[in-house]
Amino acid sequence: MSGGPLTVAQYATGTWIEKRKELDLDWRNDLGRLKHHVLPMLGKLPLSEVSAPHIVALVHKLRTSRRRPRRRRSRSAASTTCTR
Repeated sequence: MSGGPLTVAQYATGTWIEKRKELDLDWRNDLGRLKHHVLPMLGKLPLSEVSAPHIVALVHKLRTSRRRPRRRRSRSAASTTCTR
């Protein structure tokens, strides 16, 4: 990691997605959801600074957006990305 705190994007596209691959889970769809919905809003934020209000704002944006994910897993992906 280059200097500075670990960001949501670094963790999500590195450690987290690699764990999903190892477990043979639906990582391709998760990665797409992250890139389209989570990372534009939270990606630059240091992982240690993610708080409940950030997640609430993301979920609100997803629920009110015209470009909503097809399934509710994006909310789940956002929560696990930010809490693990």
